[in-house]
Amino acid sequence: MTNIICLLYVGWVTNYIASVYVKVQEPMAEKKLEDDKGDTLRIIERLDHLENVIKQHIQANAKPGSLLMIS
Repeated sequence: MTNIICLLYVGWVTNYIASVYVKVQEPMAEKKLEDDKGDTLRIIERLDHLENVIKQHIQANAKPGSLLMIS
């Protein structure tokens, strides 16, 4: 029973400290969000390219009769 009370107290103190001392960040400017979208698209394109290169490499080096399946 004491352990439960201690956990509840620690949870309450942690929640109180977080609500009092943690500052909320200001919303990002629209321009910054637009720049991030461009970065995200470039990252997705690079990941797609990397995935294709890896698939080609695996297919080129796959041994005949192996159980390797590439979707």
